Amino acid sequence: EALFNTLRSGGDGRQYFIDIGSAAGLSEEQVMACISDGDGARRVRRVVEAGVRDFDIDGTPTFIINGRKAENIGDYETLARALDAALAG
Repeated sequence: EALFNTLRSGGDGRQYFIDIGSAAGLSEEQVMACISDGDGARRVRRVVEAGVRDFDIDGTPTFIINGRKAENIGDYETLARALDAALAG
């Protein structure tokens, strides 16, 4: 949402990503290399398509636990219970 608000108000989308990368310790050059990495974009697309196809993923966040889509994970406590149950077998 923040990116769209930046763009709607005439802000610089490129600078938005540079700022995010900087907060994560990346240089401007590293951020720009990531943005212009066509092979990386294709890899991400393949992963997204596989998630939709294999697990019916229709939004984020979606959790796959032990090869199954976790349903109704609305908060941390619910996720923690699902993970604990999966770890317990």
